[in-house]
Amino acid sequence: MICPNEMCKKEIADDSVFCDQCGCQLRECPDCHAILHTPFCSKCGTPSVVRKWMEPAATEEKNHVESTSVDVANNTENTSQTLIITKTPTLKLQHADLILDIKSGDVLGRTTGAHAGALADFKVISSRHAELRLNDNKWIVTDLGSTNGSFLNNQKLDTNSDYEIHNGDIVTLANISFTAHIN
Repeated sequence: MICPNEMCKKEIADDSVFCDQCGCQLRECPDCHAILHTPFCSKCGTPSVVRKWMEPAATEEKNHVESTSVDVANNTENTSQTLIITKTPTLKLQHADLILDIKSGDVLGRTTGAHAGALADFKVISSRHAELRLNDNKWIVTDLGSTNGSFLNNQKLDTNSDYEIHNGDIVTLANISFTAHIN
Protein backbone atom coordinates (compact mmCIF):
# COMPACT_ATOMS: atom_id res chain seq x y z
CA MET A 1 0.00 0.00 0.00
CA ILE A 2 0.99 3.64 -0.34
CA CYS A 3 1.53 5.84 2.74
CA PRO A 4 -1.50 8.20 3.01
CA ASN A 5 0.70 11.11 4.16
CA GLU A 6 0.70 13.59 1.26
CA MET A 7 4.35 14.49 2.04
CA CYS A 8 5.52 10.84 1.81
CA LYS A 9 3.46 8.65 -0.58
CA LYS A 10 6.06 5.84 -0.32
CA GLU A 11 5.14 2.16 -0.68
CA ILE A 12 4.85 0.35 2.67
CA ALA A 13 3.77 -3.13 3.82
CA ASP A 14 0.01 -3.77 3.79
CA ASP A 15 -0.03 -4.71 7.50
CA SER A 16 1.79 -1.53 8.61
CA VAL A 17 0.58 0.51 11.58
CA PHE A 18 3.23 3.20 10.98
CA CYS A 19 4.92 4.27 7.77
CA ASP A 20 8.49 3.02 8.02
CA GLN A 21 9.57 5.88 5.74
CA CYS A 22 8.05 9.00 7.37
CA GLY A 23 6.91 7.60 10.76
CA CYS A 24 3.27 8.61 10.22
CA GLN A 25 0.81 6.65 12.39
CA LEU A 26 -1.73 4.93 10.17
CA ARG A 27 -5.46 5.00 10.83
CA GLU A 28 -8.32 3.06 9.24
CA CYS A 29 -11.93 3.90 8.53
CA PRO A 30 -14.12 1.29 10.28
CA ASP A 31 -16.83 1.71 7.60
CA CYS A 32 -15.04 1.81 4.22
CA HIS A 33 -11.63 0.47 5.45
CA ALA A 34 -9.67 3.29 3.80
CA ILE A 35 -6.13 3.71 5.17
CA LEU A 36 -5.41 7.29 6.22
CA HIS A 37 -3.56 9.43 8.75
CA THR A 38 -6.32 11.87 9.66
CA PRO A 39 -8.93 11.63 12.45
CA PHE A 40 -11.81 11.48 9.92
CA CYS A 41 -12.18 9.48 6.71
CA SER A 42 -11.85 11.71 3.64
CA LYS A 43 -14.16 9.37 1.67
CA CYS A 44 -17.13 8.92 4.02
CA GLY A 45 -16.47 11.26 6.97
CA THR A 46 -16.51 8.51 9.61
CA PRO A 47 -14.11 8.95 12.57
CA SER A 48 -11.03 6.82 11.89
CA VAL A 49 -9.38 4.44 14.35
CA VAL A 50 -5.69 3.79 14.95
CA ARG A 51 -4.52 0.63 13.20
CA LYS A 52 -3.44 -2.08 15.64
CA TRP A 53 -0.59 -4.47 15.09
CA MET A 54 -1.86 -8.02 14.82
CA GLU A 55 0.59 -10.78 15.64
CA PRO A 56 0.11 -13.57 13.09
CA ALA A 57 -0.16 -17.12 14.33
CA ALA A 58 3.14 -18.98 14.01
CA THR A 59 2.94 -21.86 11.59
CA GLU A 60 5.12 -24.67 10.47
CA GLU A 61 4.20 -26.33 7.24
CA LYS A 62 4.94 -29.93 6.40
CA ASN A 63 4.54 -30.98 2.82
CA HIS A 64 4.77 -34.58 1.73
CA VAL A 65 6.44 -34.93 -1.65
CA GLU A 66 5.94 -38.10 -3.63
CA SER A 67 8.64 -39.18 -6.01
CA THR A 68 9.30 -42.44 -7.77
CA SER A 69 12.67 -43.80 -8.71
CA VAL A 70 13.23 -47.23 -10.22
CA ASP A 71 16.39 -49.30 -9.88
CA VAL A 72 16.13 -51.37 -13.07
CA ALA A 73 18.99 -53.72 -12.14
CA ASN A 74 17.32 -54.81 -8.87
CA ASN A 75 13.72 -54.19 -10.00
CA THR A 76 12.96 -52.07 -6.89
CA GLU A 77 11.14 -48.77 -6.36
CA ASN A 78 11.69 -45.94 -3.85
CA THR A 79 8.43 -43.95 -3.74
CA SER A 80 8.39 -41.64 -0.71
CA GLN A 81 10.37 -38.65 0.50
CA THR A 82 9.39 -35.99 3.04
CA LEU A 83 10.15 -32.31 2.58
CA ILE A 84 9.80 -30.10 5.66
CA ILE A 85 9.39 -26.37 5.07
CA THR A 86 9.95 -24.12 8.06
CA LYS A 87 8.77 -20.54 8.28
CA THR A 88 11.47 -17.86 8.40
CA PRO A 89 11.11 -15.98 11.70
CA THR A 90 10.01 -12.36 11.44
CA LEU A 91 11.00 -9.62 13.88
CA LYS A 92 9.03 -6.59 14.99
CA LEU A 93 10.35 -4.16 17.61
CA GLN A 94 7.73 -2.29 19.63
CA HIS A 95 8.18 0.86 21.72
CA ALA A 96 4.75 2.07 22.98
CA ASP A 97 2.71 2.64 19.77
CA LEU A 98 5.80 2.61 17.52
CA ILE A 99 6.32 -0.74 15.77
CA LEU A 100 9.31 -1.35 13.51
CA ASP A 101 8.98 -4.20 10.99
CA ILE A 102 12.58 -5.39 10.78
CA LYS A 103 14.21 -6.86 7.68
CA SER A 104 17.51 -8.73 7.86
CA GLY A 105 20.38 -6.26 7.57
CA ASP A 106 18.38 -3.26 8.83
CA VAL A 107 20.47 -0.57 10.50
CA LEU A 108 18.66 1.32 13.26
CA GLY A 109 19.61 4.94 13.58
CA ARG A 110 18.30 8.50 13.65
CA THR A 111 19.58 9.32 10.16
CA THR A 112 20.47 5.93 8.65
CA GLY A 113 18.41 2.95 7.59
CA ALA A 114 14.82 2.15 6.67
CA HIS A 115 13.51 3.29 10.07
CA ALA A 116 15.34 6.63 10.28
CA GLY A 117 12.08 8.56 9.85
CA ALA A 118 10.48 6.77 12.80
CA LEU A 119 13.60 7.16 15.00
CA ALA A 120 14.53 10.75 14.04
CA ASP A 121 13.03 12.32 17.19
CA PHE A 122 14.96 10.03 19.58
CA LYS A 123 18.03 12.26 19.99
CA VAL A 124 19.81 9.74 22.29
CA ILE A 125 19.92 7.17 19.47
CA SER A 126 23.04 7.47 17.33
CA SER A 127 22.75 8.20 13.63
CA ARG A 128 24.00 4.61 12.99
CA HIS A 129 23.24 2.82 16.24
CA ALA A 130 22.73 -0.95 15.74
CA GLU A 131 22.26 -3.59 13.06
CA LEU A 132 19.71 -6.42 13.08
CA ARG A 133 20.03 -9.46 10.85
CA LEU A 134 18.80 -13.01 10.46
CA ASN A 135 21.54 -15.64 10.72
CA ASP A 136 20.67 -19.38 10.61
CA ASN A 137 17.01 -18.54 11.41
CA LYS A 138 18.11 -16.58 14.53
CA TRP A 139 17.78 -12.83 14.93
CA ILE A 140 21.04 -11.09 15.83
CA VAL A 141 21.66 -7.56 17.15
CA THR A 142 25.04 -5.83 16.83
CA ASP A 143 25.93 -2.45 18.36
CA LEU A 144 27.73 -0.36 15.71
CA GLY A 145 29.80 1.74 18.11
CA SER A 146 26.90 3.90 19.26
CA THR A 147 27.53 6.82 21.60
CA ASN A 148 25.01 5.77 24.28
CA GLY A 149 25.27 2.00 23.86
CA SER A 150 22.89 -0.86 23.10
CA PHE A 151 21.48 -3.32 25.61
CA LEU A 152 19.77 -6.70 25.48
CA ASN A 153 17.65 -7.43 28.55
CA ASN A 154 19.56 -4.69 30.44
CA GLN A 155 22.97 -6.20 29.58
CA LYS A 156 25.28 -3.78 27.72
CA LEU A 157 26.40 -5.06 24.33
CA ASP A 158 30.03 -4.99 23.33
CA THR A 159 30.62 -2.99 20.14
CA ASN A 160 30.65 -5.08 16.93
CA SER A 161 29.71 -8.29 18.80
CA ASP A 162 26.69 -10.40 17.87
CA TYR A 163 23.90 -11.21 20.36
CA GLU A 164 20.91 -13.45 19.72
CA ILE A 165 17.45 -11.97 20.27
CA HIS A 166 14.58 -14.16 21.53
CA ASN A 167 10.85 -13.49 21.50
CA GLY A 168 9.96 -11.13 24.36
CA ASP A 169 13.52 -9.83 24.83
CA ILE A 170 14.03 -6.13 25.50
CA VAL A 171 16.34 -4.43 22.99
CA THR A 172 17.40 -0.99 24.23
CA LEU A 173 19.05 1.68 22.10
CA ALA A 174 20.54 4.25 24.51
CA ASN A 175 17.54 4.53 26.87
CA ILE A 176 14.77 3.70 24.36
CA SER A 177 13.46 0.16 25.00
CA PHE A 178 11.80 -2.03 22.39
CA THR A 179 10.10 -5.39 22.98
CA ALA A 180 11.06 -8.02 20.41
CA HIS A 181 8.20 -9.93 18.77
CA ILE A 182 9.53 -12.91 16.84
CA ASN A 183 7.11 -15.13 14.93
